[in-house]
Amino acid sequence: MPNYAYINGTIVPAAKAVIPINDLGLLRGYAVFDYLRTYNGKPLLINHHFERFENSAKSLRIALPLTKKQITETIISLIQKSKIKKDVGIRLLITGGNSTDGISLGKPNFIIIIEDLAEPKEEEIKNGVKLIINKFQRETPLVKTTNYKNAIRHSSEKEEQNAYDILYHFNNNILETTRNNFFIFKKNILLTAKEKVLQGITRKIILQIAKEKFKIEERPVNIDELKDATEAFVTGATKNILPVVQINKLKIGNGKIGKNTKILIKMFRKYIRNCLKIQKNNKTSNE
Repeated sequence: MPNYAYINGTIVPAAKAVIPINDLGLLRGYAVFDYLRTYNGKPLLINHHFERFENSAKSLRIALPLTKKQITETIISLIQKSKIKKDVGIRLLITGGNSTDGISLGKPNFIIIIEDLAEPKEEEIKNGVKLIINKFQRETPLVKTTNYKNAIRHSSEKEEQNAYDILYHFNNNILETTRNNFFIFKKNILLTAKEKVLQGITRKIILQIAKEKFKIEERPVNIDELKDATEAFVTGATKNILPVVQINKLKIGNGKIGKNTKILIKMFRKYIRNCLKIQKNNKTSNE
């Protein structure tokens, strides 16, 4: 069965969803998005994603046409209509709208797309991945825009060096990867950049649950500190926690997944299971 999309009040097969060619998202890259996923077929953490999506839209002075409740109901309708029997990705996208002069804001085009979930391969989860570094800082780090020009432009380098992704650094500080937040362990201290990075939902959860077992430092992480890292990983909606064992030619720790990363993976999985139980109980109590 085909995946379906919502576009400006109408649900259509995703392949038939279109926007006018004078849309500012197309002409100027003026658009924001958010991305969540299902677990066991159920969309999860919608409140967190809606808040970030709304804040991103506000920063570009774009008003959302639907409430959180309406967006949630639409997502559920799309999943049901698509008759999907596996977990999927859900993309929320809103543009600057159709512009009369190619620069002025118009009525936003609002789209929700059900997508195949692009999760890491089993061997990548089991053995960890390699990153390569690139000097770059996103123009609006706190806003989840559709501008991934730098990531796409350097994708060939990633392939040539057999790397999973690109790790950004700027002013000698490590920031984030093209699509995910980045963490390192220095023994039992967990470090991640505090500023100039997207405030990821999975990042937020990791910082919340990790404080039960580890000391946490949110601060500028100097690029030279990579040499002292005993473990590293990236976080995101499709990756959850994905271990990093190499950056350029530098092996992280002993080049294998560390024990603290394994502990966090178990803690995160437990967190998701608890969220699913709460969601199920809330649904039952409301029926």
